[in-house]
Amino acid sequence: MDLNGDAVMDVLIGDVSFSNLTALTNGGTVTDGLMVAQDTLFPVYDLSVDLPIFPGAYFLDLNNDDKRDLVVSPNGTSLCQNFESLWFYLNEGTDDAPVFAHQQKDLFQADMIEVGEGAYPVPFDHNGDGLMDLIIADHGYYQAGGNYPSKFLLLENTGTVNSPAFTVVTDDYHDLSTSGIGQSMYPAFGDIDGDGDQDMYIGDQQGRLHHFENISTTPVAEFQLAQPNVTDANSVVIDVGQFATPQFFDVDGDGLLDLLIGERNGNVNYYRNQGTQALPSWNLEEDTLGGLTVTEYWNITGHAVPFMFLNQDGEREMLVGSESGAIHHWTGIEGNLTGPFTLADSTFGDIDEGMRSAVALHDFHGTGDLDLVTGNYRGGIGFWRNDFSVGIAGEVDSDPLRLFPNPADEGVDVVLDRPAEHGSRLQLFSSQGRLVLEVPARGQRIRVGTSQLANGIYLLRMTGGPWEAVHLVVQH
Repeated sequence: MDLNGDAVMDVLIGDVSFSNLTALTNGGTVTDGLMVAQDTLFPVYDLSVDLPIFPGAYFLDLNNDDKRDLVVSPNGTSLCQNFESLWFYLNEGTDDAPVFAHQQKDLFQADMIEVGEGAYPVPFDHNGDGLMDLIIADHGYYQAGGNYPSKFLLLENTGTVNSPAFTVVTDDYHDLSTSGIGQSMYPAFGDIDGDGDQDMYIGDQQGRLHHFENISTTPVAEFQLAQPNVTDANSVVIDVGQFATPQFFDVDGDGLLDLLIGERNGNVNYYRNQGTQALPSWNLEEDTLGGLTVTEYWNITGHAVPFMFLNQDGEREMLVGSESGAIHHWTGIEGNLTGPFTLADSTFGDIDEGMRSAVALHDFHGTGDLDLVTGNYRGGIGFWRNDFSVGIAGEVDSDPLRLFPNPADEGVDVVLDRPAEHGSRLQLFSSQGRLVLEVPARGQRIRVGTSQLANGIYLLRMTGGPWEAVHLVVQH
């Protein structure tokens, strides 16, 4: 770029080992350059660039005034400034002789969710109001020296069942950055002690898990460290290698929450809960569940981030984020926990928002379709509304049942379009696949009591007749 209006190109240089920009003044000609002066604290007349590490300079017109401005950002993907990392200098001179005035350090970032390095969304209703909130985990926020802390951003859903709206409550949920766990904390939430509230496991960069018990006496969660370095049924510390990404889910359908744990190598570990509702006991069943891996052939690591869910047939499927950024979709899980799963799609939805993807599903709009929340290593998240429908098996000419009231409080009435056949049953599943209630279906109107259930969204399935039907039930 021409920095002084002499029609001879000057140079701005960033170095891989430094955080400054150096301006070199060209005292030569158009055809024979000769650098005669330097500004090592460019722009020395304003706020000098100090952006670890290896800053790159970009000369472009951001405000359409026909004068190119200056944007500076690091070239690296790690060990560099990963928030407030897009510096904007407005050109108050001319296009040929610019004078740069610093405006902000977080261009664009100020108007979006930015959690530093890595972004991993996990649904969690933190205040028990029946509206699903989001915890956004991360690898960490940059600090000089490279040992920077991981935090959890809490996005509270302040909207409605049909229209979500998210408000930032805190960027350091429960001050977990001071917990000593370190980088790449990743949470999983589930009631593992049978007391009706959601407890938390945190996976860490070392491949281990840490148990935080929910000790709150109100609907708002309050966590206390109960067991660092969670152990299995043999009292051996659970260690999956590196970058543990846990999820609680009833994998085998026995009513107990099991553990799925993704890891750096690209596989998913399956720990079956062989304990009780009140006291889990983790037994490693498969270290490569379903034979799946998300490691690409050109790489040795995959960074698997699993999310198992129930489709509208009540069958288990799984999405897995990966180091490449692709989201993998696996089916063929029901009754096949020891066999190979079916890779339905290795580029689910053609979604690719960057490396180290993470994925979570929830019906945030009350439509019956699962919305998709994605994360990536750049530190931002994406929201995909009703990107796919999970289908209903069999012929469906009309909806065989109606529910009211829905949302429910004390209970919901299920009204059928014809009497239920002998052996028909109504089953209620939590969002984690756990069967929480089952009642026989008799006649054309069945009352399902829900007062004992925690607030949230449940899947109601009718089975045993000539048709099956599935509906969402909101308890609040």
